[in-house]
Amino acid sequence: MPTQRRERRSSRPEVALSLYFEQLREREELDAVALTTADGLYISGSGPVDLARLGAEGSATRGSAFEWERRTAHVRRFEHHGVPLVLTSCGRALFGDAHALSIGRILG
Repeated sequence: MPTQRRERRSSRPEVALSLYFEQLREREELDAVALTTADGLYISGSGPVDLARLGAEGSATRGSAFEWERRTAHVRRFEHHGVPLVLTSCGRALFGDAHALSIGRILG
């Protein structure tokens, strides 16, 4: 089966991340997804919630999941060029390294 390529792209990292997270939400059937630094600085995300708050709470959580607005939020930590990042998702957990690798390619 051929790999499906993203149809909407941008050379600007902030736009490319936004498009990536919109597509990730749709493909993975997530309620929301937010990317932050380990200290809670919001970078990008997608979903009809306060994404900066979701990401900040995800970065402050020491575990891999927490309750957030009557949902379970899942936390995935990884590094990009030595910078610790946190990917917080609502709806289900994101496993594997594919998302971190995609985000790393977008960030450059």
